[in-house]
Amino acid sequence: MNKGIPMIRTVSTVAAMFLAIILVLNSSVAFGQDRQMDFTDLDRSHWAYENIMKMAQAGMIAGYPDGSFRPDATVTHGEFIRMATVAAGLSSVTAKQGEHWALPYYNTGINNFLFTRHDISETHLDKPINRAHMALIASEIIKDKAQWDNYSEILERIEDVDYRTQYEHHIVRAYGAGILAGYPDGTFRPFDTLNRAEAAAVIQRLQDYLIEDGGQEAAETDPGSEIISEILSEEELSESERDTRVPLIDTEPFDTAAPEGTFMARLREFHINQWEKEAELKQILRQRFPKEGEAIFDAFISFSKMDSGGKDLGICKQYVMGYPVLINLIGDGYDIMVFPKDYQDEYWETEPGQVNVFFI
Repeated sequence: MNKGIPMIRTVSTVAAMFLAIILVLNSSVAFGQDRQMDFTDLDRSHWAYENIMKMAQAGMIAGYPDGSFRPDATVTHGEFIRMATVAAGLSSVTAKQGEHWALPYYNTGINNFLFTRHDISETHLDKPINRAHMALIASEIIKDKAQWDNYSEILERIEDVDYRTQYEHHIVRAYGAGILAGYPDGTFRPFDTLNRAEAAAVIQRLQDYLIEDGGQEAAETDPGSEIISEILSEEELSESERDTRVPLIDTEPFDTAAPEGTFMARLREFHINQWEKEAELKQILRQRFPKEGEAIFDAFISFSKMDSGGKDLGICKQYVMGYPVLINLIGDGYDIMVFPKDYQDEYWETEPGQVNVFFI
């Protein structure tokens, strides 16, 4: 891991994190006391009945004062971000007077790389969250745990998602982990709004996934134990810890003819530890390009998922938020170059809005 990239350490086990979840879906929702095990508008035949009732019986979710659950009511960004950050065991402070109640959870998500301000701005907090943003957040929570070899197979099963879909790799990752299932017709509908039933199901599956990954120790943890998160920079690590953390991505300049200020990254044997390399690349890009890093990463992922037709060499040239970005496929690896915004070259031959791709 490159110097300066923060590492999260959580002093708690997985169960303590998740048994602390309170599913905040509306400020008028009742919690904790006198919670009921049945909701007046939730039939046993409802597709999310078991998910909702499991969380209700654990005291993680409650309905409205009139006894309803309102499964089809929408969920805001602020509400889902709070659920997700609590589910991930990430601590946050109480909102200051005059602040939006969800701002501490929003900042916690930003600081822990669940999303960027480019993905979700503070102005989104009271707006309904769509399913693509939900997939982004959920997949970032499990990114270090979810690994599989059938990416293309999963992608083909989702009728309305392909390499051009925003957050496509996040959607596929969450599908592969079993956190998302989509609709009976095979669609995911990434830009539909998320409702309360869907949010409950996703958080409950996320909880099950991470508790299962946490093993027996998690099941025996005191649910009231304190959750403490601390950010450690590389300078605070011991020398022995530093020595064992070998970067997966080489960011040393490899093209001496490139203009000053060009960012370069080289990924070799990409499909070995692919998810770890993707996570590290995303962190590097976010640190180097705070506003544009996520979009540049998305451009790389989209190109890496394209069918090369069996070709070992490929080139992708495009502008990403003003930056000329060049990505070269070389065998089972990639070279990435992000040129300064004022870069000009007669051989670039790419206009803003274009994506030039070819394989040889």
